[in-house]
Formats: sequence, C-alpha cells, structure tokens
Amino acid sequence: MNLRLRSTAIMLTACLALATGCASNNNSSSNNEQNAAANTSNTTNANGNAANSAAQAAPADPFGKYAEPVTINIGKSIDPTSEKTLPAGDTVENNQYTRYTEEKLNIKFNHVWQAQGDAYTQKQKLAIASNDIPDAMIVNYADLVKLVEAGQLEDMTEVYKNYASPQIKEMYESASEIGLKQATFDGKLMAIPNSQTLADSIYMLWIRQDWLDKLGLQPPKTVDELAAVAKAFIDKDASGKGTVGITGDKALFEMDNSVGGLDPIFASFKSYPLNWVKDSSGNVSFGGITPETKEALGKLRDLYAQGLIDKEFALHTDPLELVRGGKSGIFFGPWWMGYDPLPDTMKNDPKANWKPYLVPLDSAGTFNTHVQSPTSAYFVMKKGFKHPEALMKYINVQVAAETYADPDSSKLDPGVGLQNWPLRSVTTYADNVERNSKAINDVIGGTADVSTLNSNQKPLYEDWLKTKDAPATDFGAWGPAFSYIVSGQELFKPMNKVFSLFYGQTKSMETKWANLLKLQNETYTKIIMGSADLNAFDEFVKNFKAQGGDEITKEVTEALKG
Repeated sequence: MNLRLRSTAIMLTACLALATGCASNNNSSSNNEQNAAANTSNTTNANGNAANSAAQAAPADPFGKYAEPVTINIGKSIDPTSEKTLPAGDTVENNQYTRYTEEKLNIKFNHVWQAQGDAYTQKQKLAIASNDIPDAMIVNYADLVKLVEAGQLEDMTEVYKNYASPQIKEMYESASEIGLKQATFDGKLMAIPNSQTLADSIYMLWIRQDWLDKLGLQPPKTVDELAAVAKAFIDKDASGKGTVGITGDKALFEMDNSVGGLDPIFASFKSYPLNWVKDSSGNVSFGGITPETKEALGKLRDLYAQGLIDKEFALHTDPLELVRGGKSGIFFGPWWMGYDPLPDTMKNDPKANWKPYLVPLDSAGTFNTHVQSPTSAYFVMKKGFKHPEALMKYINVQVAAETYADPDSSKLDPGVGLQNWPLRSVTTYADNVERNSKAINDVIGGTADVSTLNSNQKPLYEDWLKTKDAPATDFGAWGPAFSYIVSGQELFKPMNKVFSLFYGQTKSMETKWANLLKLQNETYTKIIMGSADLNAFDEFVKNFKAQGGDEITKEVTEALKG
C-alpha cells in the first residue's frame, strides 16, 4: 500500500490546485491550461540502472531515428472494428501505422500475444501475475500499482524529461500534470499516462428549443424553472405524442460520457455522488453520503412524484428511447450529442431543434460539474529494456501523427482505424474540444483565416457551411460539426469544475467497492421513485460505512496524507 498511497497523495495536490482555480475564477478549460502547474518531473538521482543511464547519455532527440532497428515486444489488444478497416494485404502486425513508425524511428513491434476483449484482459493479468510481461503494454491504474509494487517496471523519469516532445508535455500541462503525478511513485515516474479531454464529463441540459418557442417559454436556469418547463411540455403535450418530461438513466450518474443521467441536478445542490470530497468538518468523505446528496434526492423524489421525470426511467435499456422517438424534449448529456442521438430525433421530426445549456445553476447562480480524471490508461515499459526511451519516442510520433502536428501524417489514410497503431490510448489535450471549437469559430467569426485550421478542423468547418441550414442533407457531416461548433462553445461559459480528491483504487475497493456502488444505486432509485422514504438515505449511510465504506475512507484519507 505504501507505493499506492504516495502516488495518489501527489495526485491530490494537483487536483486541489486545479479545482480551486476553477471554483474561484470560473475559468474555462483553456484558462486552466494557462494556470497549469510547473513541470514536476524533477530529475532523480541515478539509480544505477543501465538502461536509464544509456537514455541520459544519448542525444535528447524526441524524434530521433535509431541507426539500428529496435524491436519492442508487446501485448496487443485487438479491436475488431478497427481491424475491418485495414486494406487488403494489411494486418494488425503490418499496416500503415506500423510502417510509419518504422520509417520514422526504425522501431518494430513484435506481438508476443494478442487478443480482444475479455481474452486480452485475462492474458494481461496472467502475464502480470506470472512476472512475465512483454517489453511494453498499456494497463489500468490497479494493474500499474501491482506492477510497481512487484518491481517489474522501468523508471521513466529521465526518459520523460529528456525525450517527451514539447507537444506531449503541453498536453499534460493542460490538466496541471495530474496524469503524470498519478503515475508517480516515491518520486519516480513509472509509466507514461494517456491524456484525455475533460469535456466528456461535463453534462449539459439538452432541450427542444422549438418546443420552448412554440409555448413562448424561456430556457430554464434553475431546477425549479426546469420543472416548470417540463410541466408545460407535458401539460401542453408539446410532442403531440403524450409528452414525457425529463428523461433519466437507471445508472443515475456516471463520471464520464453519460447520456441521460441526472448528474447536473445533483450538482446544483453541490452533490457529487461519485467524487471523494471534503465534508463540512474538512474530513475526507465519499460524495454519495453527504447531506447535500440527501437534499438532491429529496428534490428528485419530488420531481418524480409530480410526474416530471419519466416514470419508467429505471426500466429503459436505452435511456434516450423517448428522446429518439420524439416524446421527450429534455435530457442531460455531454457536448457530442450531435453525433447521437440528435440526428435520430431530427429524422423522426424535421422540426426538432435542440439547444444545449449549462444548467441547472445552484442557489448562487453557478453551474457546478464533476470532472473525470485526465488520465485513464498507462503505457509501461518492462524493467531492464535496453532502450526505454523508444516507448516515449513512439508515443511522440503517434500523437503527432494523430493530431496532424507532423506534416508527414498527411500520407496516412484517415479511414484506417486508429486502434491499428501498435499501442494506442487516446492522448490529447485536456481542453481538446475547446481548442477545436475556438479555432473553427474564429474562422466563422472572421477573426482567423481558414488556412489556420488543421486537417481535423477544416473538414468540420466545411461540413458546417454545407449543412448548418439543412442538417438532413447529411447528418453524418452535420453531427460532428454541430457538436464542435455549437455545443463546444458552451464549454467556454463560466462553471465550477469539481475534481475528485482521489481517482485511484485502494486495497479494500478491490473486493468491496462494486457492492457498495450497487447499494448506492438501489437506494437512490427507491428513494426517487417513492418506494422508500427519504430517510432511507440515513440507513444507507450507516450500511455503506459498516460494509466497507469506513475502511475505504480511511485508506483514501491515508493516501491523501502522503
């Protein structure tokens, strides 16, 4: 546990710094990047490892090509969908991405094993348990901890310092280097984390603007105003099909990419049911047991009793079934709803006009939102590999190609699935959506020339010009363009981004966390739907603590002390 605790404690410092900045300044993700913490990948004392010594002695060229071939043995996760995009004659072992890597770096990848889905996970866990891991692979946080504690991994501190490209470093800085700190154990960087956009965890209110206009209503700002709009939609049967109010998801809330959840209503009461937070006494607490959460549940229970939340939300396999069918005009979801489900609703009703809003606001007029961890996966290198910097160079090349930072990437066919890269986990800016949205909107607004757009942004801009007035002519083009250009702009509005104090996994979580989350969901659902009294929340809190919650809270608290 010692390594685990020290790693997550370092991560907390970054989380608190970033969360405080958001809360006090209401900065957008773009501003957060400017306030990012200074690079903390400090040089550690030489540990005598020959590989790291070699890395330090070599010229620090992040894109330097090896004179002699370097072969990296990997465990490869196969994505069947991406595999189908390969042209005739190409394979996951030999395709445009493997050849591009070899051309750029003289690095080859050898698949010592490969599999898909659960079979891959089983092979990887067996390799870890038997101390027989390949030279490089991608792991989750729990497996990273096990590998570090077993002493199976190469220290990447000096490798990152000397060989990470400026672009890669800027990506980590866009989230105050939380990902790097999460991969740091006892002062040593033991993995290269991925970096993911935070926008996927910010849920907006999506509402039928055409229904608001038809009924002469203004967009709601608070929960009570949202309730009034939902009631008007129902009473006036805005859909003409027996309108349902607010849609919901049986999961109730998720940390990222949730569609149909009720997270923003919880957040309007300053409740974050999946976050680790500080309680009123300054102690670490699970957000699912706070008084604010009970208050939010009371409001949701009232909305449900009034018939303003879909009566069957807990039964739907697809939480957006009623939205697609045109019976509901209110749901919560992230910025990318233009991809899905908006096109489905517009096909069924050509008059459907959806608008996103950052609401409901809290009593002080602030939009609160939880924010996911900036990292979800880790590139690791087996201890003793002769060229540990090769993994870092590969990541530099792969990311530069995917982001069009390298002009040579223009020769790559964008139709070939990205999972056909030898090793891949999305690595981008924490504010990637905002960056793309701003670039395109600057051109639309006349403050920038179209020549400033990269190979990803220009097609979105062109698709928007072609489809903005007639989406039905090509929903496939309209959806992505709308998502970046219209809903992406909402992400620049003031908001309070609340990071969890802890994103990792403690020892007790391994065996008890799933059951506790199940208990949480079942209790909340019963309270909202009225089959349990609101005071059942108090009994839930007692059971949560007794069935492992207190033990886990102590572990998290210890982790945050460092």
